[in-house]
Amino acid sequence: MEGPAPGTNKLTGHGAARCAPQDDDVPEIGDELAAARAMENLGEQLKRTAYGDMKAVGAPARQDSLKPYTGRLDMEGS
Repeated sequence: MEGPAPGTNKLTGHGAARCAPQDDDVPEIGDELAAARAMENLGEQLKRTAYGDMKAVGAPARQDSLKPYTGRLDMEGS
């Protein structure tokens, strides 16, 4: 098996937010966006880890639902 044993991974979510020049400076909103993006990133990492663990034990892994993290939330359709 490659990588750490299942259940021993350490993951860190990453997220950022910047205030556009035309927007009011409200730090709480930036904090919320950065935290949400970090959690979204962590969720994607957890899925990748779970799919890798599934593959390691011979179960079919579903990697089709993974998308690269862009640092921005997809706001279309909201």
